[in-house]
Amino acid sequence: MRKIIPIVLLSIFFSLNADAQVRENPWTFGAGFTGVSYKTAQDQKYFNFVDMTGAPNIFFGRYLNRSFNLRLEYTYARVYYPSDNGYPNVINDQYRPETLHDLDLIIDFKLDNGYMFKDGGWFSPFLFAGVGGNHINDDVNFVVPVGLGWSVHFTPYLDWNVRASYRFGVDNTYNYTHYSTGINVNFGKPVKEPFKDSDNDGIEDKLDQCPNENGLADFNGCPDDDGDGIPNHLDACAMEAGAEDNQGCPWPDSDKDGVPDVEDECPFAAGVKATKGCPDADADGIKDGEDNCPKEFGPASNKGCPLPDSDGDGIPDEKDACPNEAGVAANNGCPEIGDNTGVVDMSFDAIYFDKSSSELTEKSKSDLDNVADMLRKNPDYRLRVEGHTDSVGDYSVNSNLSQKRARQVRDYLVREGGIDPTRFQVIGYGSALPISDNSTEEGRDKNRRVEIKLYKK
Repeated sequence: MRKIIPIVLLSIFFSLNADAQVRENPWTFGAGFTGVSYKTAQDQKYFNFVDMTGAPNIFFGRYLNRSFNLRLEYTYARVYYPSDNGYPNVINDQYRPETLHDLDLIIDFKLDNGYMFKDGGWFSPFLFAGVGGNHINDDVNFVVPVGLGWSVHFTPYLDWNVRASYRFGVDNTYNYTHYSTGINVNFGKPVKEPFKDSDNDGIEDKLDQCPNENGLADFNGCPDDDGDGIPNHLDACAMEAGAEDNQGCPWPDSDKDGVPDVEDECPFAAGVKATKGCPDADADGIKDGEDNCPKEFGPASNKGCPLPDSDGDGIPDEKDACPNEAGVAANNGCPEIGDNTGVVDMSFDAIYFDKSSSELTEKSKSDLDNVADMLRKNPDYRLRVEGHTDSVGDYSVNSNLSQKRARQVRDYLVREGGIDPTRFQVIGYGSALPISDNSTEEGRDKNRRVEIKLYKK
């Protein structure tokens, strides 16, 4: 009766059929090497590999679904068999060599099935159990193998496997262990398993963390009803959009200014985002509590107050080349000189000055004598004298110096040339209108000048 066990196992194996998940190569054939610890198991020295006997091993397997494989395995070995029914001491050497045939039908439970661990990787651990039989000492015995192992997937067609099992003998037969490793080749026509999606969200149940709730792929199949980027099962306020660092709930906003208290430097006074939730009555970007003129628009450089404008022409003194004389922005805050159509097409070399000086050089006086001669011959011409400095020094100092240089030119032409002082307009631009690079000495020399422009009445 027991001799028909291998035939029964083969019949069961080849009669099995299963719908499988898409798998390129559902069949496998493997061969390898097994260490059989028949003698060491009787001595309860399961890891005494020196006394183990080596044996060839082959198996034929079938992929069933993402969780299970079926395997029919055969091992042939020469082992040391106890010489009687007891458990003799190894020292007495009471063992004799015997031939062992093992045939097992085994189910592998794969841990990388998409439920426990992610599937589709290069490493596949598994547990296994089955039923089997062995033939030894002219007898056939039932055994129940259980164990664990893993496979390493080199390619879709080739794996390396390692397995360890303990084999429980039935009907008072001996227990023993197998330690196996080998290579298996995968082949066969691809098979499919029906796509299961219980909540109809397009995400397969095995990959869906919320398989009974219609959800989003971004959250592994779980819903996000308030659209705050936090799935419902992790959101303490699932129906109200909130912040991730507040468990999906909105932060409080005590003053209702749209700036949450956690970011609001004035949580009990309504303000604006630009000033971190604090009031800014004049909208100059400076919090009222830090603004010296909270009701008047002004720059931060002047602590929130308007810049001085001594001549009231709308151009702040710091940008006004004529801060005490109302002018226009097009002329840098200085008065406008009439229509440009009256400009005389005549040019003069600029009058240059030494550093920090408003005194005329002898060459400059000679040039001005020529200007005076031209003005005497053309009594309908008027003159605009523009003074300039380099950028070295304080702005106000340079502004005053440029005025002095321009007045020095006017005074010379009035005193030495006899020109009517009402024909002049004198402007000091300070360092506002350079004609050369102030970073070099040569450039600064050119910028210390007075320019003369002629206009008809």
